[in-house]
Amino acid sequence: MSDQGQQTYKIGHAAQRVGLEPYVLRFWEAEFPQLQPIRTPKGQRLYTESHLRLIARIKALLYEHGLTIDGARRKLDQDRQWLDMLSEIHTDLLEIRRMLLSGPVHPESPKPSGSTRQSKPAPSSSGQKQGDQNRDQQTENDPIDHGQK
Repeated sequence: MSDQGQQTYKIGHAAQRVGLEPYVLRFWEAEFPQLQPIRTPKGQRLYTESHLRLIARIKALLYEHGLTIDGARRKLDQDRQWLDMLSEIHTDLLEIRRMLLSGPVHPESPKPSGSTRQSKPAPSSSGQKQGDQNRDQQTENDPIDHGQK
């Protein structure tokens, strides 16, 4: 067991669990920067369940999907970027949810107490066209002063 209480496996047991030889794991460790097993003070490699999932993903990319090592490395980088972006979106959505649950939000700031002017609601998109047409009609009927008296 490691410090965090996770199950760890020595290289031979990890290789057996994923159906590979230990030398393949050592080679992949050099080729894939994403694969960094835990090292004991004596240098022994220890693999966690998340390492085993990564190894299984690498194995699938190489053996099932036929990617090269470079192609698999790039695919893992793309996967990481997507996961990072999804994690960021998740965090943003949780923050929005927290704000919505914290109480009502008033979009308008409070009006000064001496103000008697009533504000009109913003027109909807269909009401916007009607308002534009009314304004255009008023403009056509307005007298124009050309400076002639």
